[in-house]
Amino acid sequence: MGSGPPRDQAAWYQWILDFSLWIFYYPFVKIRRVLESIFGSPAKVGILRVLFVSPQPLSGRQVGELSGLTHKGAIQALGSLVELGAVRQRRVGRAYQYSLSKGNIFVEKIIAPCIKAEKGLLDDLKNDIVAHFGKDAVSLVLYGSLARGEEKKGSDIDVIAVVRGKNEKTEVEENAASKAPYFNERYGGLLSLQCFTLDEIKRRKALPLFKSIKKEGVLLSGKPLGGISG
Repeated sequence: MGSGPPRDQAAWYQWILDFSLWIFYYPFVKIRRVLESIFGSPAKVGILRVLFVSPQPLSGRQVGELSGLTHKGAIQALGSLVELGAVRQRRVGRAYQYSLSKGNIFVEKIIAPCIKAEKGLLDDLKNDIVAHFGKDAVSLVLYGSLARGEEKKGSDIDVIAVVRGKNEKTEVEENAASKAPYFNERYGGLLSLQCFTLDEIKRRKALPLFKSIKKEGVLLSGKPLGGISG
């Protein structure tokens, strides 16, 4: 804050506004039990994701639009994050801009590692599927809501495995059945792996399901499904 209130009326009103905001967002030391303050609502989590990837400060309205919140909802959530010190607020003209406080200990030790880990979860899942089934498959494809980025509570882990013959198919299906509890515990979803031989895939290539998988599926290992089904 400055050394004292200004004398002209317009500057006086601005000083009062800035002083009120300074009082409202006055920083305080809070070290213990901070998780509720950081991740206490979906709104805060959404805002932190947006600010984490933004290369430049954003206005409150931009934060709201990018995080799917109303302007009022974004400002309310930003307020508590600014108060905590995790988000930096800077006045630009008549508006405020917000950015993640990269030097803040909560950002460094909690927020940034959590967001980075969250971004790597899908890769962890894909690598896990390949580690368990890739060596036996000619093609291994993730499809469905996970592949489209539309998963929700109750979504399955949908996988297509293509193998050379019936013996390999039996082995993969037995392996999938035995690994289902592992995937359910680790990722919170039912492993739904469908295994087909090369001949079976070629006979089913015209079915809508396979056309959709060719278009939206994510190749995990081996050859693309379109390349082996003609």
